[in-house]
Amino acid sequence: MEIEDILETAKISLKESGSYTPMAFIETEKKETVVAVLLFDDDQKITAIDALAALVKLHNSERYIVVFEAWRHEQKKNEYPFAAPPSKMKDRKECLLATEFKKPNILKTIMVPFEHVKNTIKFGKSITADDTAQSRWNVFIEREVYDERMNKESKEAREKFLRDRSKYYAKKYQKKFMNKDGTRKTSEECDKIVIEMMEEMKAEWKKHSNTIREEEKTNEKNK
Repeated sequence: MEIEDILETAKISLKESGSYTPMAFIETEKKETVVAVLLFDDDQKITAIDALAALVKLHNSERYIVVFEAWRHEQKKNEYPFAAPPSKMKDRKECLLATEFKKPNILKTIMVPFEHVKNTIKFGKSITADDTAQSRWNVFIEREVYDERMNKESKEAREKFLRDRSKYYAKKYQKKFMNKDGTRKTSEECDKIVIEMMEEMKAEWKKHSNTIREEEKTNEKNK
């Protein structure tokens, strides 16, 4: 049971039918493979994960692979991290996602972007994700542990983003505080520059916030 082989079969199925039914491939303690269909939508995902956990436990499995369609969003350099799920992002892309779990961690994740072109499916170049990534589909860890790890990861990413943007604006406005002869501008002039910098930072955040709200509205209309 190899993730690459399973993914290739999934691509054929997706291309022939136009959609792919989520599936799990569970390796039993006897090294046999049990295949399970995972029927779920966003509201039923937890139920599907619980069912998968029960199957993994039933077969005393330490390795399994899940394959399903997903949304992928590539975060831009100046974009606030974890602002919204990939499914809510305007420039999201469809992909076929396969993740291999080996107790207690993720072993490998492969994403294959695709798009519907006329009456067929066009696949992009596959992307192998960092094997240290978190996944709600990892039934080897408690849900509370996953939530704790994700909260920590998102918090650290946001704090780093804010530090980086602060450094960017500090560097950008640094020279504005100085006169051409090398002397520092007056307090009144510096205050105006600080206000100008804050207004630009505020405008950047407002633009990003508006984008997220528009994406959420579009997502609600498409439900």
